[in-house]
Amino acid sequence: MVWRVFLLLVGIGIMSFGVSLTVVAGIGTTTNSSLPVALAAITDLSVGQLTIVFNFVYVAVQILLLRSRYQWIQLLQLVTGLIFGLLIDATAPLVEPLRPEHYWQELGLALIGVVGMGIGIGMQVGANLINLPGEGFVVAITSALRRRFGPRPRLHFGTVKTVSDLVHVAVAAALGLIFLGHLEGVREATIIAALSLGAISKTVLNRLPHYPPIVRPKE
Repeated sequence: MVWRVFLLLVGIGIMSFGVSLTVVAGIGTTTNSSLPVALAAITDLSVGQLTIVFNFVYVAVQILLLRSRYQWIQLLQLVTGLIFGLLIDATAPLVEPLRPEHYWQELGLALIGVVGMGIGIGMQVGANLINLPGEGFVVAITSALRRRFGPRPRLHFGTVKTVSDLVHVAVAAALGLIFLGHLEGVREATIIAALSLGAISKTVLNRLPHYPPIVRPKE
């Protein structure tokens, strides 16, 4: 259990560094972080603070969707979500001196950030303890849809995750264009992350022991 907690926390830490690196690179970030990054450019709140706000909203939506099937131990997602947001703000000033001046530097920094995100996600998922709220949010929507419409082939986690990602990116892009006159948080690195995070995290997962979940979802 100690090793699994270590994996979880280190994974979240590496993910936060990855997010901060993509933010300072300035050519887009991951789909889940695109909204906090766009709103941070519009409001006085930081990316980490907005990440915490969204994580708390994700948990609230899970409770509303699952109702009696919600497992209250999953409230620990509030803790992981809080840690993630705080670490994003803690790592931001550490990577600020790396802010690039040329496009090839922006691209290189973004790639390092995306790889870091993939490694962190693999470690966090591999620990198999508590999801980050963003993942729990997608799991809850998938469960609610399958309960309402039955176990249809298209109503699986991957499809719902893709739709969720597209909505996040579309809203972030719209906010940037409306309030800033340009895209913020959604650019080349967003596409790179969408295409590569799954493969990177899967590679990490394949090198970790398989741990059983601490709780099993209610049907």
